[in-house]
Amino acid sequence: TGRVAKPGGILYVPGKKLKYYLNKAGGPTWDANVRKIKITKVTGEILDDEDVKNFVAGDIIWVPRKPERNWWTIFRETIAVVAQISTVYLIVNNALRK
Repeated sequence: TGRVAKPGGILYVPGKKLKYYLNKAGGPTWDANVRKIKITKVTGEILDDEDVKNFVAGDIIWVPRKPERNWWTIFRETIAVVAQISTVYLIVNNALRK
């Protein structure tokens, strides 16, 4: 489920790995965060994909969305930090001259 082309149930095949099931679901979408895939085991335990050695019938694969970045906000915050550092530098520099 999650950010795959065809979310939904996939027939369990013993011995198959994550890549098989992702391909059966149509593969990750453009906005899928494949580094943060979670597996909910049939027992209810939630694991990172690299912690799952074998799948069993009833396991759920969750492919989350990449976090959206607001580049304008990041830019504004960066400028604010640079301005604060520059202000501190100027204050210290002027204080040391006297």
